[in-house]
Amino acid sequence: MLLYAEDTVILADKASELQNALDAMSEYCTLWVLKVNTAKTKIVVFCKNKQSCKNLDPFLYEGSQLELIDNFAYLGVQFSFNGKFLKTKKKLVDQARKAMFSVLQTARKLYLPVEVQLNLFDTMVAPILLYGLEVWGFENVDIINRFQLKFVKIVLGLKQTTPSCMVYGELGLLPLSTQIKSRVLNYWCKVLNDKENKISVLLYKMSKILYTESQLNFPWLRCVHNSLNSLGLSNYWLNQTVTSPTVFKKVVNQRIRDQFIQEWHSTVHESSKCLNYRTFKTSFDLSSISLIYHLIS
Repeated sequence: MLLYAEDTVILADKASELQNALDAMSEYCTLWVLKVNTAKTKIVVFCKNKQSCKNLDPFLYEGSQLELIDNFAYLGVQFSFNGKFLKTKKKLVDQARKAMFSVLQTARKLYLPVEVQLNLFDTMVAPILLYGLEVWGFENVDIINRFQLKFVKIVLGLKQTTPSCMVYGELGLLPLSTQIKSRVLNYWCKVLNDKENKISVLLYKMSKILYTESQLNFPWLRCVHNSLNSLGLSNYWLNQTVTSPTVFKKVVNQRIRDQFIQEWHSTVHESSKCLNYRTFKTSFDLSSISLIYHLIS
């Protein structure tokens, strides 16, 4: 059972266990004169195929049948029956879009420079866009990168077809996917150094054993494992210890940045669209904004 404020989440491996837990919850609430709103109480069965969930007996709470749904929002994160977080990312993008247009409207009224608008995006829009990323950041995050690029291209007055590598290079801008990777790895570090009796630590250790023995595939663990390997930090995964989280964070951030810049150089030199651009742009940093206007026009 997970308790947060007035919310209660009951977890079970089997349908019979969940029904027993609901009955126990009813007894507890009766004892302490508490009332459960069955209209807001939902059941989500996590499975690969929805068809396998249709033959389940209905779940009851004090005689009332609880609704079986495909996804449920818990603490701002949409949990879907198939374990995917696409709906979470789409909802965050919708929420961030409102903040983005508010920033653009204010910037136009006050004639704010590009640097200030980028800073406003980082402080007012990105936190909405990246909410709960430690949970869903292991998945494909192209939708997040596209949203960031859309904002930047609007600010610079560029077409949406403008090559992304030019935009990143002209501003010395890292895509949000790099921040997502960094924060997922730093959350992994936090779990390693957290208290032994915390549920997140206990679940991690159990999942790690199953993952290592190839009994179950955990996409989140696979993401952490592959990310550490790609950054040349395999020793952290093998040892499962981080003695200095501060040093770990610094190393991770620097290697992610260096890796992206290396990939950026490769893209610029290989792209046929960057034939003229790479003649003038040789470093990944903020430069004269007028240069990109001249090259694209």
